[in-house]
Parts: sequence; C-alpha cells; structure tokens
Amino acid sequence: MEEISGVIQSNCPNGLGSNVMVVTAHSAVLETTETTMEYMLMDYVTEGGWPELSQAEQDQWLGAYRSYMEAMMKAGVLKSSQGLEWTATATTVRVRSGKTQVLDGPYADSKEQLGGFHIIDVPDLDAALAWAARSPTAMHGVIEVRPLKIHPPAQLRF
Repeated sequence: MEEISGVIQSNCPNGLGSNVMVVTAHSAVLETTETTMEYMLMDYVTEGGWPELSQAEQDQWLGAYRSYMEAMMKAGVLKSSQGLEWTATATTVRVRSGKTQVLDGPYADSKEQLGGFHIIDVPDLDAALAWAARSPTAMHGVIEVRPLKIHPPAQLRF
C-alpha cells in the first residue's frame, strides 16, 4: 500500500486568519487490474450413458472431474458450479393465450441434456475455451461456452 500525502497553504476562506495550512492525507492501494469476463460452461451429456458405465469407469470419470474442479479453484477462475438433477425431475411451464401449461419433463427431447454448469471468470473467450476443453465432459458430451451479460442492477434491460 502506498500512502499519498500533501500540504497546501492558502488564504483562510472564512477570513479568521491570514493563512491556513490544510493537510490532506489520502491512502490508496495501487493495483493493476486485468479486465476479465464471466463465461458459463454448460455441460451437455447423454443421461442414459451414465448407468451403462461400470463402477470402475464411473469412479475414474469422477476422479478426473474432481481434478478438473480443483484445477479451476486453484487457478482462481471458478465462480460457481452446480449439477442438475435428472431430466425426469424437470417441469416445463409456458403461458399461451393467457393459460398456464405445466408439463412434466424437460423443455425439449434431445440426444444430450444439460447436466450442470460452471461460471468462470477469465480474461477472454480463448481462456474459457481452454477450460472447456479440459473438462472430462468434453470427452463424451458437449460443453457450450457462453459469455454472461453483466449489468449493474440499475441498468438491467429486458
């Protein structure tokens, strides 16, 4: 931390004396900050593939995934991470002609389902893509990488 101080001598603004000495002190921490961007890494997997793996294969994959998460934490890029329950637990809501429709199941039937996500804070898209490529999910699923829109609350626009 660097302390910046100054002394200013001037005429007294309230006329009580010929001169007044004003001492100012300002403490500042001078840091270099690197601009970063937050990205969401979305893990898309085939749910039906997990039960087909042997216990040894599941253990190997979980170990690799733990190592991946630890690497992101150690690098200081991981902001948040969460897995999702199976799509069988999903409920879809939509409103059409003023009527709410609630359906059991995911929004779309697809080969791969969103299984979880990570929010990372990195310098640029290339860094986000490099972290996505290191994910064990990329070996058998898909990682979608998208930048987050970051707006101060007063500037939110929908």
